[in-house]
Amino acid sequence: MGMLMGTDRNKEFLDSVGFLDQIGREATGSDLILFVESESLELAERTLAAARTRLQEYGDVSRSLDRIYLTLDAAVRQKPNANIACISIPGKFAANVANEALDKGLHVFLFSDNVSVEEEVRLKEKATRLGLLVMGPGCGTTFLAGKGIGFANCVRRGAIGIVGASGTGIQGLSVHFHRAGLGISHAIGTGGRDLSLDVGGLTTSAALRLLADDEGTEAIVLVSKPADPTVTDRILREAINLGKPIFAVLLGDTIVLKGELPNSIPCFSSIDALLPTLFTRLGRGLPYLAKLETDETDTLIEALERISRQNQRSLIRAGFTGGSLAAEAFSLLRQAGLNIESNLHLPESMSLQDSADLHQVIDFGSEEFTEGRAHPMANPDSRNRWLADQASQIGSAGILLADLVLGYGSHPNPAQALVEVMRPLFRMLKPPPLILCSVCGLDEDPQVASAQTSLLRSAGILVAPSNAAAARIAASCAKYGNDSRK
Repeated sequence: MGMLMGTDRNKEFLDSVGFLDQIGREATGSDLILFVESESLELAERTLAAARTRLQEYGDVSRSLDRIYLTLDAAVRQKPNANIACISIPGKFAANVANEALDKGLHVFLFSDNVSVEEEVRLKEKATRLGLLVMGPGCGTTFLAGKGIGFANCVRRGAIGIVGASGTGIQGLSVHFHRAGLGISHAIGTGGRDLSLDVGGLTTSAALRLLADDEGTEAIVLVSKPADPTVTDRILREAINLGKPIFAVLLGDTIVLKGELPNSIPCFSSIDALLPTLFTRLGRGLPYLAKLETDETDTLIEALERISRQNQRSLIRAGFTGGSLAAEAFSLLRQAGLNIESNLHLPESMSLQDSADLHQVIDFGSEEFTEGRAHPMANPDSRNRWLADQASQIGSAGILLADLVLGYGSHPNPAQALVEVMRPLFRMLKPPPLILCSVCGLDEDPQVASAQTSLLRSAGILVAPSNAAAARIAASCAKYGNDSRK
């Protein structure tokens, strides 16, 4: 059972999998298409009837006037103190609604993707003139005054502010801070394109200034997917004068700006590489670093012991639900001297040719995988099936690398979903492939990080203490496995 808006892209997807009939073809972008696959026509009809009933209940605004509004005007009239609009509709319509929200004096959290760069620039230039923020498009995560918007973990409030052109980058940082006994004041998502040459860091600049003026913020971390070096350089030079310690994590970026900037704002290419410098500056969180190092060493030793039982070359197949985590892993694997194919749009990446003898890093959150589907953090089935297919092809020589991102909005039990797909491989392949996971989450999250970790380990899956650690361990195992077979 599923439902999609009747946009052209969604109808193309439904047609490709055999779910589009003549009525569906006549649907418009404002219509909702229900579809079901069933063992019998009777069961399908009952399922659709039940779905229609539930939708009619939700659509009866007279029963829930306190939370359902048919227009933005109606919402503003009923909630005059609201100051932010959260927009998650097809990209074709998103820019117009965002523009209307700005006209009403609202900050915009724009979860929608498929918004053109030109529309993004127009919205952000308008927001700058009005003293407002446009977080997005494609903004996955924001924390404002302790409230998470989008994909969000249950992190405590604290003194570290984050500005992120990277949703899972924000989550990865905030999870580390929470585990170390610290917390975040605010984390402002900007959308992944904000630091591109076209957009020019409009939201990033505004967000940095806001955090610099915030009394509860002691230090600020900028985290980004691969960004334009010219824009990044300008933004960081401006940040020097903000009067607070600034740190930058440039995921997947091979150009580290440290040393090129006045006063040397520290820049890092992975999330956990930041922690020693930041924690030393704050004088807090240092015991957590020792635990990270110990856990990574212990996991590496166990991984190398398993690799030593292989009798073939070691090939990495990395599938990610978080695009920023994919970029981080890609960068670290490249730094280790490995040749990587990827669908990531990075200057140093090789195009994806599905070569049998090259390592691969795949971001399953990119648009070619999410068209007509839920984001893989909410439904990781496509990623998990790909990992299983790769393991079946490579056999015991495979090193599978995966992320589990917990929190609100994510799959309720991603560990179980992965284990169910992988368990048959452990029975069929002797020795089984090495599977490495990282869990970006907390025990306070709905999925409970320790329970997810225990479930993975009970199935024979190794759990690294961070995404970066998992990538480093995978690289070490691949090099060890290949060197030992020369």
